[in-house]
Amino acid sequence: MRAIRNHLSIRESRFDSLLIISEHHTQRVLETGSRNGTLTLVDHHTLLNEHLEYIETRLHWLSGADWCDPEQEAHYLFFILERFHLTHVIHYDYIDWRQMQDIDHRLDPIGGKLILLTSEYDSLRKRFFRENTNPHWRNYIRRFGSSETEILEFFVQRQNQYIELADRSVLKHQILPTDGQTVEKIAKQILKFAGLIDQ
Repeated sequence: MRAIRNHLSIRESRFDSLLIISEHHTQRVLETGSRNGTLTLVDHHTLLNEHLEYIETRLHWLSGADWCDPEQEAHYLFFILERFHLTHVIHYDYIDWRQMQDIDHRLDPIGGKLILLTSEYDSLRKRFFRENTNPHWRNYIRRFGSSETEILEFFVQRQNQYIELADRSVLKHQILPTDGQTVEKIAKQILKFAGLIDQ
């Protein structure tokens, strides 16, 4: 997300209004409730609905504004939602795809697209255990296995689950391999697919 914001700060965008909501507000705000066992399906829907309703409402107002030209992209509200509804399905055992299909279908008419970043096993090993020495990160990934192999196999399986959900989504989507690419190049590809930049 930082690379996307940096790219937008030095490049001219066709859109005047940009809304970027990170994982901290689309999913991680629910972590405390998850840990203490109070989180319910209603909480997930409430959170995702609040984000969607904000966007839907503003696009509705725009559609009724006499000064708004539908052909003028600068009038559109461009948005990025990090780790949105697919993440809720993957991370919580009590949620399945059917319970998030309504969210998926609501994203389509407001211009939602889905981008999934992927990485191969060896690249994950390098990123997880060689490049990232942050102790908080190390503590986090230990939840998913007692060895490097177990941890990596868990994340490869989770990545495959994301790909399966992306294929079930009604949204136009792109699977973007990140191996051997800089974060700046990845950010540029994301923004190009999303329609925010031309080059």
